[in-house]
Amino acid sequence: MPDNTVDNSGGNGADYSGYPAPGYPGDIDPTQAGQGTAASDNGKSCGTKAGTGKAGLTGNPGTGGRSGGNATSGNIINCKSQVMEGNYILTSNGGDGGGGQLGGIGGNGQIGGPGGAGSKHCDGGAQGPGGPGGVGGDGGIGGDAGNGGTIYFTYGDGSPTFQATCKPGKPGLGANGGAGGKGGQGNPTPGISGSGKNPGGGKAGIAGAVYVNGIKQ
Repeated sequence: MPDNTVDNSGGNGADYSGYPAPGYPGDIDPTQAGQGTAASDNGKSCGTKAGTGKAGLTGNPGTGGRSGGNATSGNIINCKSQVMEGNYILTSNGGDGGGGQLGGIGGNGQIGGPGGAGSKHCDGGAQGPGGPGGVGGDGGIGGDAGNGGTIYFTYGDGSPTFQATCKPGKPGLGANGGAGGKGGQGNPTPGISGSGKNPGGGKAGIAGAVYVNGIKQ
């Protein structure tokens, strides 16, 4: 006699763990900041000194990674008959939570603006300070695991055998954050900004239960 097989398990959550980190807008390098004001002479001497270049702006923040999808739980299986014979293989496991996507990199800071132009009697201005790099985007959180389902066997006569499984799924893993952007070249040049965070994995699932003629196994 062939086995009687029923699988009513939950589905897995959407998994983004294998996806590349989002690029935009951290992959955009800004143009150089504006130039300082030009110098001007006063007769045979320097009248107005050249201005320092404009300060660079902070780089774009990295985009956060997509969160893994939540799994669905196993469904109820209700196997009921007055007479049961043979072997029953019944499965109602919870699905696995999806993994998160890597966080995007932070953008580089803007290059400090060039100093203002000098004149016959005035020196040129100093370059402006570079902009700080953008903070890296946070990684995506892992999806929650699905719970195991509930399986019921109810019969009156016969000598059936049962193989029932109702395990919880596995929670998805959180992804690492993106690296921080570099500071823009300038006077001074800032350091590298902070990386994004790994928010951690999803919630664990709960095991299901098996009942045979109303008695929990």
